[in-house]
Amino acid sequence: FTSFVASSAKYTAIYSSFAVLILLLMWLNLNWLFVLMGANIAYYVQNPDHLLLQRGALRPSARSRERLALQAMLSIAGDHRRGVVCWNGDRLGREFGVPRDVANLVLDDLVRSGLLVRTAGQLQDALLPGRASDQISVKDILLAVDAAGQDFAGKRPLDSAVSEVIDDLRRALDQTMAGRNLAEMVQAQEVAEGRAQTRVRTVPRAVIDAAAAPAEGGVRDA
Repeated sequence: FTSFVASSAKYTAIYSSFAVLILLLMWLNLNWLFVLMGANIAYYVQNPDHLLLQRGALRPSARSRERLALQAMLSIAGDHRRGVVCWNGDRLGREFGVPRDVANLVLDDLVRSGLLVRTAGQLQDALLPGRASDQISVKDILLAVDAAGQDFAGKRPLDSAVSEVIDDLRRALDQTMAGRNLAEMVQAQEVAEGRAQTRVRTVPRAVIDAAAAPAEGGVRDA
């Protein structure tokens, strides 16, 4: 026992260095914890749409999918006509205020139907029209998102009243959208944007002339 007490100072000198190593590891662990917490906060600040999906998967309505599909096709075809390729799910979600997962869901439906294609190379995530705009009808766009997902028809055949309503809806869609294609939508949007730019250019000039007229009259009278 006396020898153990006498040599305890040696043990302290040997094992104290291990305590320093353990404290160093604890300090590194705490520092990395702060770094990871900051990275998580920064990510969710830049991508707030991911916080909305924590309460469950979003289920966009059929009308929302149709609107977003038409808007996506119009924007992509319009920029492609001007030689710009920059649309993807992230930008579509930011531009129109929808969660990115919902935007990607609609874009995937359009890609599967052949209305859009994904580019290769550096712009791997960008999207282009799958064929010429005048060959893409509005009906094709609506049916692309309407037919997406699994169709649970069931074993029981539809009642005659239900079948009649569905047939009427299809005939109404065919009659209303007959002959309307994506190229016409792009041209109509370009005309609307041209009118808006014309109003922006002409209105300030008219205001300036109206404001300057009384002053000029006063000078002539003097």
